[in-house]
Amino acid sequence: MEVHVSFDEGAYDHLRIDGKKRKDNGKGVRAVTHSAFKVALLIYCRERNLPHPGFLVLDTPLLTYRDPLCTNSPLSDDEDALKKSSLIDHFFEHLSSVSKLGQIIVVENVDLPMGIAKWANVETFTGDPANDRFGLFPRPDARTQLASGEL
Repeated sequence: MEVHVSFDEGAYDHLRIDGKKRKDNGKGVRAVTHSAFKVALLIYCRERNLPHPGFLVLDTPLLTYRDPLCTNSPLSDDEDALKKSSLIDHFFEHLSSVSKLGQIIVVENVDLPMGIAKWANVETFTGDPANDRFGLFPRPDARTQLASGEL
């Protein structure tokens, strides 16, 4: 299946996929396509020896996998179709396949696919000081203990 993708440089973010503007999709599809564009740009720059910072930070690229009951909004038709696909598995597998081109950090709130450890280093932040890692930065009480040499 051939898909035509274009970008309007003058309008910034007027990405079209088979003639449909990215902005005309649901929030989840827009998140996935935004991430795909960033990854494609990394590949494009590396293949042509063009400047690139060498890292990507993808913030909730799999938003379409959210629970509509928790967000108080139903999934759009295109988001529902993505949710029923195996996109999540292919997404992480693809990122692994291009990881030699740069560092890719994914911040996500979805259940990860089985076997992801073969593709990525996973760090889970729970927000619960008694359960795994609290967050990116130490808890305030841990900082105090670090400063006093107690940890």
